[in-house]
Amino acid sequence: MLKAQGLVKSYGSRCVLHEVDLEVERGECVGIVGPNGSGKSTLMKVLIGEELADRGQVWLDGRELSLYHPKERAKKVAVLAQESLGSVPFTVEEVVYMGRYPYQKKWSWKGKKDRQIVEQMMKLMGIEAYRDRSVESLSGGERQRVAIAKALAQEPELLILDEPTTYLDIHYQLAILDLLHEYRQKHQLTMIMVLHDLNLAAQYCDRIVMLKEGKVHVIGRPEQVIQTRFIDEVFEVKPIILSHPKWHVPQLLLSAKRESCVSGECS
Repeated sequence: MLKAQGLVKSYGSRCVLHEVDLEVERGECVGIVGPNGSGKSTLMKVLIGEELADRGQVWLDGRELSLYHPKERAKKVAVLAQESLGSVPFTVEEVVYMGRYPYQKKWSWKGKKDRQIVEQMMKLMGIEAYRDRSVESLSGGERQRVAIAKALAQEPELLILDEPTTYLDIHYQLAILDLLHEYRQKHQLTMIMVLHDLNLAAQYCDRIVMLKEGKVHVIGRPEQVIQTRFIDEVFEVKPIILSHPKWHVPQLLLSAKRESCVSGECS
């Protein structure tokens, strides 16, 4: 579905991506993790063509990404940026309709299929009651759900999400990721997600790519990547790793560096 080879990207004298290779199969969910400044967001921008690599190439469905017309590419790839919706002066319904832009023709606006898709996505994200509200009036979490509905309204084959759980409390983090997982399986959607939460990455991603200083440090299934030595090498943290009792994927417990006090005695 998506292949990147030898990606190099620099800003001035600072090299942000170093010879990054990545291949994502159709229907797969791949998580991108790494500390701040490791190149996650830059990699996303190069993968979607928002920025050009200094060296290397990206292919989408066997065709060079740069050869796609923007509207043609938007029918295949939808993107949820980290700061996807600001205080825009549009209603929720109007914003979700914007996801149908790649399919609109000069003589056609809000056709029957457009209306069906918009209604379906608003219902899926639980925002149909907000349809006439201005996006400016919504909370950060509500805006995030609107942004995801807009992205899905594009009917993409590949959905790229940069921190999709931003602004969401733990209830909505799980709810949104469960919905995306179910939608992915039903529609054979391919997904790439940048995530800070390694536990969520292990539960929802088929494979995980761990970046360090712009390089792929390790890539593989969650149990191959979420290991104490890799976490220590990349994040400089020595976690306690347990197996999830239901999903049997690795989960991290962080050990705080603090004194423990029991019965008034501290050690």
